[in-house]
Amino acid sequence: MGTEEDYFVEELTFDEMEIGMEFPDTTYALGEETVSKYIDVVDDRNPLYTDEVEAKKSGFGGVIAPATSVCLFTKPSNLLSALNPKRRPPSGSIHVSQKYEFINVIRPGDVITSKSRVVDKYLKKGRKYVHIGTDCFNANGAKVAVGESIGIWAK
Repeated sequence: MGTEEDYFVEELTFDEMEIGMEFPDTTYALGEETVSKYIDVVDDRNPLYTDEVEAKKSGFGGVIAPATSVCLFTKPSNLLSALNPKRRPPSGSIHVSQKYEFINVIRPGDVITSKSRVVDKYLKKGRKYVHIGTDCFNANGAKVAVGESIGIWAK
């Protein structure tokens, strides 16, 4: 259940966004508990994620996190919540698509920074589309993932 503060967050409208607009960086620790819960939810028992001995044999040098776990933190509502004041997509907005390219290994405990921007916005069949691009980096500055998200903005 949301907090009282969650109910007073302003909506970011289509007209307020500009191509090239950057969102504040979002930094989060991909903690072991988060990774463990993610593995449970997606039901992926790959030993690379859970078995240190097997993971070391693989050439990764130890347990890794599922690459897709960075997706938990790069959805538009998370990116907009970093704005000051906090913003959110308008009620009734629809998530259309997302795709990612995973570049480097992510480990449980890694601190990830997401840098996002509006890549494009356009009208199609009377609907307002917003295309957001995100680059994710580990604490050493190595790019670990590149993502794209497209949504239909309600306002």
